[in-house]
Amino acid sequence: MSPVHSKGSFFTTFTGLGPWAHDSVFVMEAQCFDSMKEILKGKKGPGWHLENIKQQGAKGTAYTHHGNVLEGFKAYLCPEGCEWIACSEEFGTYSNLKVLMGLRQENSVWARNHTCPISHPTKQNLKELFTPQSEAWRAQVLKSGRFVINAMFDKFIS
Repeated sequence: MSPVHSKGSFFTTFTGLGPWAHDSVFVMEAQCFDSMKEILKGKKGPGWHLENIKQQGAKGTAYTHHGNVLEGFKAYLCPEGCEWIACSEEFGTYSNLKVLMGLRQENSVWARNHTCPISHPTKQNLKELFTPQSEAWRAQVLKSGRFVINAMFDKFIS
């Protein structure tokens, strides 16, 4: 049985596609979109964009959303009419083509050897593609992530 609450909030952050340390913020609710648009105007960094994933569909990101983690948690945690705020933040690492090539290379190695160790150069390359070792990248991602988390908390939770 699902837990039931009258208020719900969910925030997730991850790395993925997009320019180096570019900050993509995804929301579901119109009120959250408008508030985040105002909040993000003051954000400093290499770049950001905001999408309402319910309205954008395939027009925004490089892929079509068919359900998402934000909707999944809302369905699990909140009954109809529950006050809900959700945000997902994705930080770019390397170019889409470079990430795709890394994924294909690692898949090729895995297909030939399911016990290939994590120390294999192809696996280490894939790790770098999603978690760059650059201190500058890490510092920018932490700074941007903290900015959005704190802004979300200040605006919607506290």
